Amino acid sequence: MNVYRHVTPLIVILLLTVLFVGVVTIHPTTGKAAPVLHAGGALKYKGITYFGYADEYDSPGSNVSLNALKSTGANYVAVTVMQYLSNSTSNTIFPDPNQTESDASVIDAINEIHARGMGVMLKPMLDSTNRSFGQGDLTTTNPAAWFASYSTFINHYAQIAQKNHVELFCVGCELDHLDTRIYDANWRTVISGVRAIYKGPLTYAANWWRYRGVPFWNALDYIGIDAYFPLSTAQTPAEVDLVGAWSGYFSTISLDIGYHNWLQEIEAQQACVGKPVLFTEIGYRSCDYTAKNPGDWDKTAVYNASGQTNCYEAALQVFANKPWFAGMFWWSWQPNPKAGGAGDTDYTPQNKPAQNVLTADWLP
Repeated sequence: MNVYRHVTPLIVILLLTVLFVGVVTIHPTTGKAAPVLHAGGALKYKGITYFGYADEYDSPGSNVSLNALKSTGANYVAVTVMQYLSNSTSNTIFPDPNQTESDASVIDAINEIHARGMGVMLKPMLDSTNRSFGQGDLTTTNPAAWFASYSTFINHYAQIAQKNHVELFCVGCELDHLDTRIYDANWRTVISGVRAIYKGPLTYAANWWRYRGVPFWNALDYIGIDAYFPLSTAQTPAEVDLVGAWSGYFSTISLDIGYHNWLQEIEAQQACVGKPVLFTEIGYRSCDYTAKNPGDWDKTAVYNASGQTNCYEAALQVFANKPWFAGMFWWSWQPNPKAGGAGDTDYTPQNKPAQNVLTADWLP
């Protein structure tokens, strides 16, 4: 009898079992698969942000737009929903009937995305009703009142996420003056409140220049970064230069002046916290000098598709095989299927060469 003929399949089965156990762990409190570090290769989250106002998710073209989003090879969509404050020091968060997506519209978007076989990250955000300030400008003179209002706001969407089987939930976004150590206890209370409602994994979307100062990462499942790192002052940055800049660049942006190895800094933060890294946003406008200050959304610009595509190619290349990197959500895709296109200098890759970059990288 040839014993090796019988032993070899057993060895294979044992090896596969060990690999499976090593890759999948069960969250001790939710019973769901917990976030783990990956072995490299394919990203867990090949995501795009879906961004709309005032029930655009229910617009006639929304489903057509989602079909096109799906065709890129994306497997996750970040659904945003916005509520508002009347001024930057207000302690009251409220939905604006003229701008906030209704609950029914948000739920419809979640269902339509799930129907297309993609997962959802629900991402509630804050803004001013007249765009005179952004969420990064928010401060408070009464932290107890502000965080009480914030808990009401975020718990509402946590309930929607739980009831509609959302796979990932973001507890906040770019609250640069409020995600500091001063408010660590307030955030941990917020996070505990969300966990009592929503049983899936949680992240927070920290600004690229702030993520190392966020104190509550160990209370979450992913280190979330809105990754608008400056990479080049060139009018049309070359892909090879952009790849190199992720590992060495002198930033002249006032928020963070100095030499940085962005890749090394992100990896060091991950090693310190012990949680996978997720780019909750990454994006580049299709314009000249797009990599100089990628987060500058309102500057006057000249259309340049090549700069955007080169930035996409570089990011996908740099982060393709990092075992600590879970994935990215590109900013952003609009419910209007005709959005973007030649001449549009905004972030969306829709109907631009950058859309083809995603398809080439993400589709099998």
